[in-house]
Amino acid sequence: MIKMSIEINNKVLKELFYKSTAVIAILNEEGKYIAQNEVHKEIFGYLDEDIKGNTPEIHLGEKLAKILDDINKKGYFSGEIQFLTKDGRFLTLWLNAYKIEVDGKKYYICIKQDIYKIKELEDICNNVISNSPLSIAIFGEKLKFANENFLSLISYNKGSLKNIYLWDLVSEEYKKAIKDITKEIVKGEFENPLHIVLPIKGKDGTTKWTYSIISPIKYKNENAGLITLIDITHQKELEDRLYELENFDLTTGLANKQLFKQELNYILKEAQKENDEVGIILFDIYNFTDINDTMGSSVGNEILKEIANRLRNCTFETDLIARYGSDEFIIAVRNYKTQERFYSYILSKIKDCLAKPFYIRNEEIHLDFNFGIAFFPYDGKSAEELISSVELALKEAKKKGRGEIFIFNKEINENFKKHIILINDLKNAIKNKEFDVYFQPKIELQTGKVVGAEALARWKVSPAEFIPALVEANLMFDAGCIITEKTLKYTSQIIKEFPDLKISINMSFEQLKFDNCPTKLYGLSCQNEVKPENIIIEITETETMKNPNVHLSKLNNLKELGYTISIDDFGTGYSSLNYLKLIPASEIKIDRSFIKDIFHDENDAELVKIIIQIAKMMNMKVVAEGVETKAQVEILRILGCDYAQGFFFAKPMPFDDFIAYLKRQ
Repeated sequence: MIKMSIEINNKVLKELFYKSTAVIAILNEEGKYIAQNEVHKEIFGYLDEDIKGNTPEIHLGEKLAKILDDINKKGYFSGEIQFLTKDGRFLTLWLNAYKIEVDGKKYYICIKQDIYKIKELEDICNNVISNSPLSIAIFGEKLKFANENFLSLISYNKGSLKNIYLWDLVSEEYKKAIKDITKEIVKGEFENPLHIVLPIKGKDGTTKWTYSIISPIKYKNENAGLITLIDITHQKELEDRLYELENFDLTTGLANKQLFKQELNYILKEAQKENDEVGIILFDIYNFTDINDTMGSSVGNEILKEIANRLRNCTFETDLIARYGSDEFIIAVRNYKTQERFYSYILSKIKDCLAKPFYIRNEEIHLDFNFGIAFFPYDGKSAEELISSVELALKEAKKKGRGEIFIFNKEINENFKKHIILINDLKNAIKNKEFDVYFQPKIELQTGKVVGAEALARWKVSPAEFIPALVEANLMFDAGCIITEKTLKYTSQIIKEFPDLKISINMSFEQLKFDNCPTKLYGLSCQNEVKPENIIIEITETETMKNPNVHLSKLNNLKELGYTISIDDFGTGYSSLNYLKLIPASEIKIDRSFIKDIFHDENDAELVKIIIQIAKMMNMKVVAEGVETKAQVEILRILGCDYAQGFFFAKPMPFDDFIAYLKRQ
């Protein structure tokens, strides 16, 4: 009960009472009207003399008793009530009623609010949610509400929702996380919206992949969670298929070279922690091309499948097996204890299982194999070094002849000495700014028009030789700055005659990691009178995702300045939709390795097709690299590829030759 020590006839209170826009009435202790304000009179249609001495039963009927009971017990009543007006209409109002005491006398203050507009807004919101193209549900400990799209997604009807927990709808690996989130939401401890990719299980047993947002809300005055889902099953299937095509060999089902290298890095880290060795076996089929030529590639494929099966059966679960090349297989062996056991047992076992005849289509085929062997940590401390060593060992085995084995040793690694000389030469080249820039035209496939060019670094040795050396020697930043600056100088001259052309610059992440990279590039562009709109920055997806927080911030800054971002060598790195959505790119460049065998390798053909589909879904342009034949041009055009570059159109050329080329076009 609220106590007041003021007089009811206080002039100020009277003024407030009678002129208030709220609907107010005062009852005495017996529950009879003693006063109403003008708004109350207007809404209900009763004059003062009509209601004086009457109770609100004239509006409320038998509901009055419960309201008074609540007030006497709790000191107040608050809730939605239907009132009857003098002219017989029913009004739905929100009633707040309190018991007060003034000068020893008790009164009831009744304040009513018109909630028609609120309910109208609620109806609109409910209608929007119910008919939303998104799948929406509200949950506490159990599901409280679900719109039609959500019900359709999970194959349930409304009646069957009552006893369902949200975690009942997700796969086993996500149950604990969703249980924990639900507990936090119910306790009011969940604050920020969560964005998550969730597999949702339907009543019919199907699983749909969804992009989900979980947010805390109030629902019927209780803590609850709002989950909004977008069905991304199709994109997820494409992504899974893309991952399979990128990381596994279609013929044998084994890991491919790319996945082997990734997994080997993990294996070597574990071996280093445990101070253990890892043995690498790389072998190829002697004269396998002869079998393909004489018996057909289908027989060759059957042999490759059988080799893969035999390797699975004669190796351990901890061993990593991959198809490394067209006729090459590679194995990383762990836990062999000693090198003596490695040779006498493991290598011997693999050789024996391969030595048995192959029975293909009623033909008995005998094969010979050459083996290269290398060991971690003696022959390489990283996957790249170790693989390089075992490749050299296999080359030596092939030189020796049929069925030979060669174990890597330092004598065959004279290239390291040449490498040291190369590094020193590169340091001098940076000091003297010896690098030049060549341009390879980029062609629009539908029109044949030159729309731009890629700027490529050139020096006295092949880029394939000096660029990896720059990276390894941490010289890429210095060299990259020289190459970028020279490219912008050339570009300023190009766009004076051909203002619509866009020049692509390969930017190293040694350059990008510096905080002032975007502003420095913009400054150089302005200095050379080159608009950002004329420049495409090419980056690689693998390098981007090695340090996404730093790199993505710089790339977003570059895009805001007006530069176009292009993902170079797409398909050779992460190639995940999640990562792709993060990179602010407008263009994807398909690596030349996939274009080369597009007619001969169904893996590559399918991969190119999927990459183009994904790019189109994400409103990105696609550039094919390494196009060398008219047939490749035609298939790429049919698949919807936008641009291409390669020897079929033109080789990379010096600046003067490129200008002459453009004028001829």
